[in-house]
Amino acid sequence: MITGLPVIRSLLSVIGQVDYAERVRGMRNAFRPIEAETPDFQEILNFCMIGLAMLAVVLIARGIWQRRSGGNAARNPMRLFTYSLKQLSIGYSDRFLLKAASRSKSLKQPTLMLFSPALLERYAGHWADSIPVRPVREHVRNRLAVIAEKAFPPEAEAAQ
Repeated sequence: MITGLPVIRSLLSVIGQVDYAERVRGMRNAFRPIEAETPDFQEILNFCMIGLAMLAVVLIARGIWQRRSGGNAARNPMRLFTYSLKQLSIGYSDRFLLKAASRSKSLKQPTLMLFSPALLERYAGHWADSIPVRPVREHVRNRLAVIAEKAFPPEAEAAQ
């Protein structure tokens, strides 16, 4: 078993082989400032700002490109449905009701409800009838009547 005293003596003998002045000089050189130039905080900030500006330009350009290409709404049936409802000036809460009706009926193409009053009644009307709470059912029925008036105005029916 190694005792503590011989280990310390051997370490001291290793350390003692180096001259004291040489050890002090080595310590000074270890903490000497480095000759290399460190980046300034302003340079780092400028680099980050340029990167963020480039990212913003790319995101804005992508958004403009997607809005101009009508393909996104056509590829996503629910987006096309929402876009069609917005074009008819149907409010958010009424859009929410029609989306809920299309989801409950599992329609793959919910815009189908806007083709004729009969289809609107078939899907959204039957969904409204399935609501168990009478006041809610009546409110939804009233909102569907308003939506039908906007989507299928009476003068369009008289022209046919």
